[in-house]
Amino acid sequence: MLKRVEGWFRRRGQGDATPAAAAGDTAAGLGLRPVPAEMLDAFLETVRLADYQGCSPWVLREEQQLATFRRALEHLVQSGVWLQVADEGVEHWDGRLMSLCPRPTEPLGFVLACRPQPEAAWQLRFFGVPEQWRGRGYGRRLLRKTREAFRGEPCVARLPVVCEAAARCLEGAGFERPGTDAKDVMHYEAPAYWGP
Repeated sequence: MLKRVEGWFRRRGQGDATPAAAAGDTAAGLGLRPVPAEMLDAFLETVRLADYQGCSPWVLREEQQLATFRRALEHLVQSGVWLQVADEGVEHWDGRLMSLCPRPTEPLGFVLACRPQPEAAWQLRFFGVPEQWRGRGYGRRLLRKTREAFRGEPCVARLPVVCEAAARCLEGAGFERPGTDAKDVMHYEAPAYWGP
C-alpha cells in the first residue's frame, strides 16, 4: 500500500505545481471540504510522515496497521462515525475528516475531529499539512477554518511537546495552552467561535 501512496505522490510531483500553488495562496478560495475516499491516500501519507516525526496519535509503520486505520477512515467517510477505542471495547463517536482545499483535488491540509456526544467539545485528533505545502501558513489557516466549521462549539487538542510547529499553528488560530501533563503532552483549547 505504501508503494501505491508513494506512486501517487510521484505522479502528482511530475505535473506543474504552479497553478496549485497560485490557487492555494488565495485565502478567499480556501475552504474546508469533506475528504472523499479517493483522497485517503494523501491523508494517510500526511499521518505517516507525522508519525515518523513523533507528532501523530497513531503508530502506522506496518502494513497491517495502515490497513486497519484505512478501514476506520473509510467507515468515517461513509458514515460520519469515528470508532474510538475505549477500555471496554469500541465506542462510536461523531466524526469528521476534512481537507483544506482551493479545489476538491488539491489538499493543502487535513483535520480529523471527533466527539463522544453532541454536547462535548470537538477533539482535533489529527491535523496536518502535506510536506510539499509546509511553511506557507496553511496549518494556521486550516485551524482557523476548523474553528469556523465548528461555529458555536469549543475545540480541544493534545499533542506532544516535540510538535513545535503544530503548537505554533494552534496558538496562531486562537487556541490557548492551559498546561502540559506529566507525559509531556500539551493540552490546547479554544472557546466556541462566534465570528463572521
